Amino acid sequence: MVGRAQAVHDLLVTLADSVGVESQQQNLPQLLADGAAGVAKTDATVLLDEAGTLAVAAAHGTEAADLAATEVESGQGPSVDCFRDGAPVSCTDLLDQALLWPLWAGQARAAGFTAVHVRPLRRRQYRIGVLILLANEASPQLTHRQLATVQALADAATVGLLHQRLLRRQALVTAQLRFALDSRILIEQAKGVLSERTGSTVDQAFQLLREYARSHGRKIHEVAADVIGDSLRLPDRAADRPQPPAK
Repeated sequence: MVGRAQAVHDLLVTLADSVGVESQQQNLPQLLADGAAGVAKTDATVLLDEAGTLAVAAAHGTEAADLAATEVESGQGPSVDCFRDGAPVSCTDLLDQALLWPLWAGQARAAGFTAVHVRPLRRRQYRIGVLILLANEASPQLTHRQLATVQALADAATVGLLHQRLLRRQALVTAQLRFALDSRILIEQAKGVLSERTGSTVDQAFQLLREYARSHGRKIHEVAADVIGDSLRLPDRAADRPQPPAK
């Protein structure tokens, strides 16, 4: 019993910790599905909100994954209700829900499942998905303690997944800012090179860069890099230069 409690504790820490390099390589949805299935002795599936739509992120059991996909496609089922309301859903007899979830309940019973428990992946105002547990006739009835442990796993995974999303957004913003700065430096350098080559002003050199990029369907920083590398020489437009006074 002590060993099992320690395993659950270690899993909670792993699910919640998403700061280190090793944790970034962990598949948290799969860890949650496998861990919850082990605690509850059921099949398990994790659905995550991807751009406003639930999608199967991990599963412990092929039939469980297929049933989750049915919910996503049909828009009806216990997971859809749980995610919409942000509240746990439990049904110990799927025959009772034939009218509420006709398509899903029929498929679940045909696959041999008799009960379902769905727990939200939720942290304060953030709702990112659900954890589904599917039990069959051979599965022991889940105790309050088991469900509480499963909810704790779901909460820890939610924290970890939210941290991962935040870190990914921060990395994306940093990369975008670095790219914008590098591109700007290239363009400024190319303006100086062109100005010296053509005897034009810096503003005229920038106009040359921009017009060439537009007319050739290229990014201006790409043209700038070619100019600096001397693999591209833009035509000098005499019309852009100050003209000598007429005699």
